Amino acid sequence: MSLSYGGPLVIDTGPVPFTGTDIFNDVAFTGSLDTKVYADTGGFDFVYQFSNNASSPDAILHLSAASYSGYLTNADFLAGSGASFPGTVERDAAKGGDTIDFLYSVAQAILPGTNSVQMVIKTNATSYTEGTVTIQDGGNVSINAPAPASVPEPATLTIAGFALYTLGMRRRNAARC
Repeated sequence: MSLSYGGPLVIDTGPVPFTGTDIFNDVAFTGSLDTKVYADTGGFDFVYQFSNNASSPDAILHLSAASYSGYLTNADFLAGSGASFPGTVERDAAKGGDTIDFLYSVAQAILPGTNSVQMVIKTNATSYTEGTVTIQDGGNVSINAPAPASVPEPATLTIAGFALYTLGMRRRNAARC
Protein backbone atom coordinates (compact mmCIF):
# COMPACT_ATOMS: atom_id res chain seq x y z
CA MET A 1 0.00 0.00 0.00
CA SER A 2 1.16 3.52 -0.66
CA LEU A 3 0.05 6.72 1.01
CA SER A 4 0.11 10.25 -0.38
CA TYR A 5 0.33 13.55 1.44
CA GLY A 6 -0.56 17.08 0.53
CA GLY A 7 -1.42 20.64 1.42
CA PRO A 8 0.89 23.60 1.90
CA LEU A 9 4.41 22.89 3.15
CA VAL A 10 4.70 24.16 6.74
CA ILE A 11 8.28 23.18 7.56
CA ASP A 12 11.18 21.47 5.81
CA THR A 13 14.16 20.68 8.04
CA GLY A 14 16.41 19.93 5.08
CA PRO A 15 18.94 17.15 5.53
CA VAL A 16 19.95 16.81 9.20
CA PRO A 17 23.15 14.75 9.53
CA PHE A 18 23.30 11.86 11.99
CA THR A 19 25.76 9.24 13.21
CA GLY A 20 24.50 6.00 14.72
CA THR A 21 26.79 4.27 17.22
CA ASP A 22 26.74 0.79 18.74
CA ILE A 23 27.08 -0.18 22.41
CA PHE A 24 30.88 0.20 22.13
CA ASN A 25 30.43 3.72 20.72
CA ASP A 26 31.74 2.59 17.33
CA VAL A 27 30.13 4.16 14.26
CA ALA A 28 27.51 1.80 12.77
CA PHE A 29 26.12 4.16 10.12
CA THR A 30 26.01 7.80 9.07
CA GLY A 31 23.47 9.67 7.00
CA SER A 32 20.90 12.43 7.05
CA LEU A 33 17.21 12.76 7.88
CA ASP A 34 14.88 15.13 6.05
CA THR A 35 11.53 15.89 7.67
CA LYS A 36 8.69 17.83 6.09
CA VAL A 37 5.33 18.84 7.57
CA TYR A 38 2.33 19.60 5.36
CA ALA A 39 -0.95 21.23 6.45
CA ASP A 40 -3.34 18.74 4.87
CA THR A 41 -7.11 18.75 5.20
CA GLY A 42 -7.95 17.63 8.74
CA GLY A 43 -4.44 17.88 10.20
CA PHE A 44 -0.72 17.76 9.60
CA ASP A 45 1.14 15.18 7.53
CA PHE A 46 4.64 14.32 8.79
CA VAL A 47 7.00 13.00 6.10
CA TYR A 48 10.35 11.40 6.96
CA GLN A 49 13.07 10.25 4.58
CA PHE A 50 16.62 9.27 5.44
CA SER A 51 19.75 8.55 3.48
CA ASN A 52 22.50 6.13 4.43
CA ASN A 53 25.89 7.55 3.42
CA ALA A 54 27.96 5.51 0.98
CA SER A 55 30.77 5.34 3.57
CA SER A 56 28.51 3.81 6.27
CA PRO A 57 29.70 0.47 7.63
CA ASP A 58 26.16 -0.90 7.99
CA ALA A 59 22.67 -0.89 6.49
CA ILE A 60 19.70 0.71 8.29
CA LEU A 61 16.59 -1.32 9.17
CA HIS A 62 14.38 0.80 11.41
CA LEU A 63 12.95 4.31 11.80
CA SER A 64 10.83 5.08 14.84
CA ALA A 65 8.91 8.37 15.24
CA ALA A 66 7.62 9.38 18.69
CA SER A 67 5.03 11.84 20.09
CA TYR A 68 1.91 10.49 18.33
CA SER A 69 -0.02 9.54 21.47
CA GLY A 70 -3.55 10.99 21.49
CA TYR A 71 -3.74 11.50 17.72
CA LEU A 72 -5.48 9.64 14.95
CA THR A 73 -2.86 8.46 12.48
CA ASN A 74 -2.56 6.70 9.15
CA ALA A 75 1.03 5.67 8.52
CA ASP A 76 2.57 4.19 5.40
CA PHE A 77 5.07 5.14 2.68
CA LEU A 78 5.19 6.75 -0.72
CA ALA A 79 6.02 3.99 -3.21
CA GLY A 80 8.84 4.71 -5.65
CA SER A 81 10.33 7.54 -3.59
CA GLY A 82 13.44 5.62 -2.48
CA ALA A 83 15.53 2.47 -2.82
CA SER A 84 13.37 0.22 -0.68
CA PHE A 85 10.20 0.28 1.39
CA PRO A 86 9.50 -0.97 4.92
CA GLY A 87 8.00 -4.43 5.25
CA THR A 88 6.04 -3.44 8.35
CA VAL A 89 4.56 -0.19 9.60
CA GLU A 90 3.13 -0.36 13.12
CA ARG A 91 1.95 1.76 16.00
CA ASP A 92 3.34 0.61 19.35
CA ALA A 93 0.28 -0.03 21.57
CA ALA A 94 2.56 -1.04 24.46
CA LYS A 95 3.78 2.56 24.61
CA GLY A 96 0.26 4.06 24.49
CA GLY A 97 0.39 4.52 20.73
CA ASP A 98 3.12 7.13 21.08
CA THR A 99 5.55 5.50 18.65
CA ILE A 100 5.16 4.64 14.97
CA ASP A 101 7.72 2.18 13.62
CA PHE A 102 8.84 1.66 10.03
CA LEU A 103 10.62 -1.72 9.95
CA TYR A 104 12.74 -2.93 7.04
CA SER A 105 13.63 -6.60 6.64
CA VAL A 106 17.22 -7.58 5.86
CA ALA A 107 16.20 -7.98 2.20
CA GLN A 108 14.70 -4.45 2.22
CA ALA A 109 17.54 -2.79 4.18
CA ILE A 110 18.61 0.73 3.30
CA LEU A 111 22.13 -0.07 2.17
CA PRO A 112 25.03 2.39 2.26
CA GLY A 113 24.66 4.90 -0.57
CA THR A 114 20.86 4.64 -0.80
CA ASN A 115 17.76 6.49 0.49
CA SER A 116 14.65 5.23 2.22
CA VAL A 117 11.23 5.86 0.75
CA GLN A 118 9.27 8.82 2.09
CA MET A 119 7.51 7.57 5.22
CA VAL A 120 4.23 9.38 5.80
CA ILE A 121 2.25 9.79 9.02
CA LYS A 122 -1.08 11.54 8.41
CA THR A 123 -2.57 12.95 11.63
CA ASN A 124 -5.39 15.04 12.97
CA ALA A 125 -2.82 17.23 14.79
CA THR A 126 -3.24 20.96 14.26
CA SER A 127 0.13 22.03 15.67
CA TYR A 128 3.63 20.65 15.88
CA THR A 129 6.63 20.85 18.17
CA GLU A 130 10.05 19.26 18.39
CA GLY A 131 9.91 15.49 18.77
CA THR A 132 12.27 12.57 18.34
CA VAL A 133 13.00 10.18 15.50
CA THR A 134 15.20 7.16 16.21
CA ILE A 135 17.11 5.31 13.49
CA GLN A 136 18.54 1.87 14.25
CA ASP A 137 20.44 -1.18 13.07
CA GLY A 138 23.52 -2.39 14.85
CA GLY A 139 23.65 1.18 16.14
CA ASN A 140 21.22 3.79 17.34
CA VAL A 141 20.73 7.53 16.99
CA SER A 142 17.97 9.88 18.13
CA ILE A 143 17.36 13.00 16.06
CA ASN A 144 15.22 16.02 16.89
CA ALA A 145 12.48 16.38 14.26
CA PRO A 146 9.02 17.95 14.04
CA ALA A 147 6.21 15.92 15.63
CA PRO A 148 2.64 16.63 16.76
CA ALA A 149 2.38 18.93 19.78
CA SER A 150 1.25 17.18 22.95
CA VAL A 151 -2.48 16.74 23.40
CA PRO A 152 -3.57 18.28 26.74
CA GLU A 153 -5.05 15.82 29.22
CA PRO A 154 -8.84 16.11 29.74
CA ALA A 155 -8.29 17.22 33.36
CA THR A 156 -6.02 20.06 32.19
CA LEU A 157 -8.64 21.16 29.67
CA THR A 158 -11.34 21.09 32.37
CA ILE A 159 -9.26 23.24 34.73
CA ALA A 160 -8.42 25.71 31.95
CA GLY A 161 -12.09 25.87 30.94
CA PHE A 162 -13.18 26.49 34.53
CA ALA A 163 -10.58 29.24 34.93
CA LEU A 164 -11.80 30.98 31.76
CA TYR A 165 -15.42 30.63 32.89
CA THR A 166 -14.59 32.14 36.30
CA LEU A 167 -12.69 35.01 34.70
CA GLY A 168 -15.62 35.66 32.36
CA MET A 169 -18.09 35.68 35.26
CA ARG A 170 -15.91 38.14 37.21
CA ARG A 171 -15.77 40.49 34.22
CA ARG A 172 -19.52 40.19 33.72
CA ASN A 173 -20.21 40.96 37.38
CA ALA A 174 -17.73 43.87 37.36
CA ALA A 175 -19.45 45.34 34.31
CA ARG A 176 -22.82 45.31 36.15
CA CYS A 177 -21.48 47.40 39.03
